[in-house]
Amino acid sequence: MSRVAAFLCDAACSFHGFCMQMLESFQCVCDEGWVGEICEQMAETAASPLVNTTVSAPVVTTVASSSGAWTIFLVVGFGFVVLVLLLLLCLFLTRRQDQLMDDSLC
Repeated sequence: MSRVAAFLCDAACSFHGFCMQMLESFQCVCDEGWVGEICEQMAETAASPLVNTTVSAPVVTTVASSSGAWTIFLVVGFGFVVLVLLLLLCLFLTRRQDQLMDDSLC
């Protein structure tokens, strides 16, 4: 994972957890004392000083990524631009050929 992707992934976990990048999503493993989908909430601790409560099991959350939608959007957009350019080239070559044919008749 690149440094930028790792930073964005960790930022998505509110900097209170470890982010694991998956294919189309990521998972947050919250640090001790933090819970929530993106490790945004402090875990409640016991009010009594006689009870020692620790959160030892990591909390794993999967959040869907929209990068797949952007990929499809970019591919379709790029394909449309290429199609328009090919149509313009075809139109230009057809007119050019018509002009050459008209010039040769005289």
